[in-house]
Amino acid sequence: GVPAGGWLASPKPATLRVCEELSSGDHMDCYIYLATQYLLVHPGDYAGSVDFCLETSVEVSPRSRDLCVGGVGSQVGKENLSDFSVLERVCAAAGSRGHGYDRTCFQWGVSYYLMSTGRMPRVDGLCDGLDSRRFRDLC
Repeated sequence: GVPAGGWLASPKPATLRVCEELSSGDHMDCYIYLATQYLLVHPGDYAGSVDFCLETSVEVSPRSRDLCVGGVGSQVGKENLSDFSVLERVCAAAGSRGHGYDRTCFQWGVSYYLMSTGRMPRVDGLCDGLDSRRFRDLC
């Protein structure tokens, strides 16, 4: 939870370790919501949230990092429901870090949109203006 008085400083990369200490079912949700936690402290710092998920000084499984980056995509999608160019930009930058993070990030943003609206973003024209064919195809 949030300490009394709120967060006084950025959550440190060691926060990733907290998730590993939870029971196996809970730690997956923990990784997904780490991006949300980061963005509560740093609103709009999507690049920073990706960096937070991929901090190499903390040893966690590749699956855990993937879940965290997916959480970034979901949160970006939530905060930018009517502008998928933001999701495209953030996820392209995540992809520059390798391991298919761009795909994970974008798919989670699309999934959030579908869950929230009951429609695919393509139906609402949100994919038409995307620069990357790769993301338009995922949309």
